Amino acid sequence: MRRSASEGMNDKNVVKASDNAFDVLRLIGAFIVIFSHSCRHMGVEKPFWSVYFTNGAVGVMVFFAITGFVIMPAWERARKKKHPYLSFWLNRILRIYPGLILSFILITVIDSLVIGEKIFTKEFLVYVVKYCFLARGDRYGLNGLTNGVLWVIIPDIVYYALTPLIWKLMHNRKTWIWILIIFIFWQFNIFDTQIIGFFGRIPFIGRFIGEDFFLCLFYEFLIGSFLYFKKDTIIAFFIRRKWVAWVLFAAFSVFFEIYTYFDVIPPKGVMHSPWIGILMPFFAIILGFALGKIHLKIDISYGLFLNHMIVIGTLLYLGIKGLKGMALVILITPLIAVFSLLFVEKPALRMKNLLK
Repeated sequence: MRRSASEGMNDKNVVKASDNAFDVLRLIGAFIVIFSHSCRHMGVEKPFWSVYFTNGAVGVMVFFAITGFVIMPAWERARKKKHPYLSFWLNRILRIYPGLILSFILITVIDSLVIGEKIFTKEFLVYVVKYCFLARGDRYGLNGLTNGVLWVIIPDIVYYALTPLIWKLMHNRKTWIWILIIFIFWQFNIFDTQIIGFFGRIPFIGRFIGEDFFLCLFYEFLIGSFLYFKKDTIIAFFIRRKWVAWVLFAAFSVFFEIYTYFDVIPPKGVMHSPWIGILMPFFAIILGFALGKIHLKIDISYGLFLNHMIVIGTLLYLGIKGLKGMALVILITPLIAVFSLLFVEKPALRMKNLLK
């Protein structure tokens, strides 16, 4: 059957969710976090011109927004399987925990063999559970290493758990409803101190409330999901007019630089800025499509993120700081990330089709 001319016109507005450069942005985001933490812990002054590239919060916002976008088509694929919920959550587990457990093994080896912490204790078993299953990167013992970046994983896990519900409630909603919902959750971010303080006083629940409290970061994932569901309108607009995306991003970059220069950033960082906290996740998705389709055969962003603080902590324990320490972090961490991807993460992901 021949299609009408109007149907042919509509096809031009259909955007493939995979036609993006998210792999590149995730890699850049991981290095932004590495540069940020390296400068801070190695005592290297951040250059004024560095803009985003030494501000770790930017990398985190990029991760959260991209996760919110890509997780919805992942759930739509899982819905076609015989056991959709089990399949979806198993795939998420296989994506997160193998690399996380490897980072735990690495940090434990260093704690034990280099620092000399005793690991055959009851306290260590509690530490295992907290690190491997609750993604808590607290220090073990008196001088053990910490991996504080793990707080980012907890909001991911919560959003994965809620993805089927969010899809059901929101996938057909109008734009104004999406904006209203994002605005509501944005308030949790703006008033995060009060929110965390309120929930933190609740018996038992308060023990699990911290800077990783998912309600304060939820809106960033929602921005990504919103843009996925509106990709044939909002994303299509910027794909047809890439120059608009780049002009807006250039203007935002100037604003970001001025904002940073005059030191009006909230005490908890740019992620809690009323403006940047909203605009950065939006631009992360828009730029992902403005760059065109670029997929990396080797995506080491997760391994970079998970393991860089272990390298930094070890170097600091050995007394290595400054530019030398920063260079070693940038050299060593990718090697660990490649090992993690090839020998842990990829083999684990091959198991994702266990449930058809």
